[in-house]
Amino acid sequence: MIRAVLVFCALLILGTVFSCGGGGSNSSAPKSNVKKRAFVSNDITSVLQIIDAQMDVNSGFSITVSSRPGPMALPADRKHTLVFSLSSNALQLVDNATETVTGTVPLPDASNSFVLLADGNTAFAAVRNASAVEVVNFSSSAIT
Repeated sequence: MIRAVLVFCALLILGTVFSCGGGGSNSSAPKSNVKKRAFVSNDITSVLQIIDAQMDVNSGFSITVSSRPGPMALPADRKHTLVFSLSSNALQLVDNATETVTGTVPLPDASNSFVLLADGNTAFAAVRNASAVEVVNFSSSAIT
């Protein structure tokens, strides 16, 4: 348990150092080309840090997302990652192949429970304070 906490702290510190100015959601930003990777949300710099999971090191690349990225979900096909923004209550869709944000849809309130359907464009998000399960359509960037 202590080792896990130390590794997390080290990744957070390294991410803060290496993520400043590296990568982004801009289509001209270089891709990491890391085959086995993990995303770590960094709410201080508002990026997803790309970790080389095979080497267990920060790749130095990142994906710029809305401020304060929080909970994430990875669908079974692993083509996308859903990221919830804690400050804007928005759900973002990240294309894992291009390492870019391809859609953002605001929700009525916070959510930490969401799932992307196999079509890659539709998500369900449980919004507790609204007592609702919202249907998110990334093609139209709206709640339907």
